[in-house]
Amino acid sequence: MPPEHPAPSPRRSLLPLLAAMAALAPLSMHLFAPVLPVVRDAFAVPQALVQLSISLPLLAMAPATLVYGPAADRYGRRPVLVAALLVFLAGATVAGTAVNIWLLMAGRMLQAVGGIGALVLARTIVSDRNAASELASKLATLTMVMVIAPLIAPLVGGLLAEHVSWRALFALLALVGVTLLGAVIRRLPETRPPAAPGARIRRGRLAELVVHRAFMAYALQNAMVTATFLTFVAGAPTVFADALGRGPAEFGRYFAAVAVAYLVGNFIASRVSTRVGSRRMVTGASVAALLAAIAALALAAAGVQTPWSLVGPMVVVVLCAGLSNPNAQAGAISAFPQAAGAASGGLTFLQNLTGAVATQLVGMFPATSTVPVAALLVLFSTLSLASLALLPRAAR
Repeated sequence: MPPEHPAPSPRRSLLPLLAAMAALAPLSMHLFAPVLPVVRDAFAVPQALVQLSISLPLLAMAPATLVYGPAADRYGRRPVLVAALLVFLAGATVAGTAVNIWLLMAGRMLQAVGGIGALVLARTIVSDRNAASELASKLATLTMVMVIAPLIAPLVGGLLAEHVSWRALFALLALVGVTLLGAVIRRLPETRPPAAPGARIRRGRLAELVVHRAFMAYALQNAMVTATFLTFVAGAPTVFADALGRGPAEFGRYFAAVAVAYLVGNFIASRVSTRVGSRRMVTGASVAALLAAIAALALAAAGVQTPWSLVGPMVVVVLCAGLSNPNAQAGAISAFPQAAGAASGGLTFLQNLTGAVATQLVGMFPATSTVPVAALLVLFSTLSLASLALLPRAAR
């Protein structure tokens, strides 16, 4: 008998849509990050408070991922994805019309909960349609395509804030959400395999993830790498404004170099991951990222306070993230192929939980120097490498 929800034969046909789905949450983050100083001044609130408009959405994403994954395994990918996009649109509306910082935070949290669902489902659908041996390469290709939006988002966000209004960011995000919702309804088939556990997924599945050493090693490594990136995204705009005297549009231009580095890392990973192997890619990239982070801290401690003294080492850190992330994600999801949705959700939970901690932590330090951001880069890069010690002996 044919499967209940056959997928279209040309796999490439879904890649642009999956990439757009995966890009929705990072797009909303990177579009908003450059306007943090503008929003702080508009609502006349302290920097630590406005920083919550980034860390609280990341914190809200964490438990949401634990719902999306098992729900997608049980009810299917399509209905869960449509619900997530509706939540995203509601959040964009609330945030764009907010009259105080608290409503802005509430809207940003709703937006984040909806956007992270699209990311979880995009990874799950890729897993549905590819063998484990090809998964790292396919995830790298997916990320390489989806990173185009975050590449230009800080520049667009800075220009909109300077020439229109910071509220225009949310109008743009709402338009993107409506477009994606229409495309999903028209084009995306149900991809959950007929033999998937579905309703038979046990309540202890998430507990199984926690005690699985290979899953936790790769998931924690991926989470700490993401924390280094979000430390820069959350902390650098204010450092550029307060310590270096640069505006949000100029930060967006420097950030473009960082985003290109991630794109290059993904491109390399998509070409060599299958041949080199996930373990070697993740380990080598983790070591190189730590060395670059140490260089950033050394420059900051020596009193070198220029945009490139921070952005230059960050380019290397993010290049390494582009190499390691798809391989770490593939290693984590492949540990539980019978419940790819739950594994993808658990992976994203750790990613966003550590991201929330990182973004709020960087907001607690004064932005009069590049030292705090560089020190946090060293901290999370060290933890990223240390996470690999959890790999079972055979895997190492």
